[in-house]
Amino acid sequence: LKIYNKILEKRLYIWNLYNSFFEKYEREGYLRRPFIPEYSTHNAHIFYIVFNNNTTRNTFINYLKDNEIDVRFHYVPLHSSSAGKKYGRISNSMNNTETISDNLVRLPLFYDLADNQMEYIFSVTDNFFKLKFGKNKNFEA
Repeated sequence: LKIYNKILEKRLYIWNLYNSFFEKYEREGYLRRPFIPEYSTHNAHIFYIVFNNNTTRNTFINYLKDNEIDVRFHYVPLHSSSAGKKYGRISNSMNNTETISDNLVRLPLFYDLADNQMEYIFSVTDNFFKLKFGKNKNFEA
């Protein structure tokens, strides 16, 4: 508890770096970033992006993994998990849940993540978008 504020401050710093960095790609319509309402706060538990489709999401994950950056999809929807299938029930379509699950990527966010590691993540990500969407595309903030 003594270092809680120090840890939270660092995690918020990393979260805000990601949020600022990915703004340009959201503006271009390639992904969505988390939305935090003005009346709310968060603890920077995770930073995620949601791509428009599963193919781009998977290509991004593989590209970052090829560059030794560990990114993950976030979750299996409860209704499609083993326990959910066994014990759960749904009465409506779960399309939104399935779409988010299929297109979401969770980025590294931990206390010891250094600025030079963040710069590397950003550099590799910029290269991905240039390769995927065109070398002449200007992705400046």
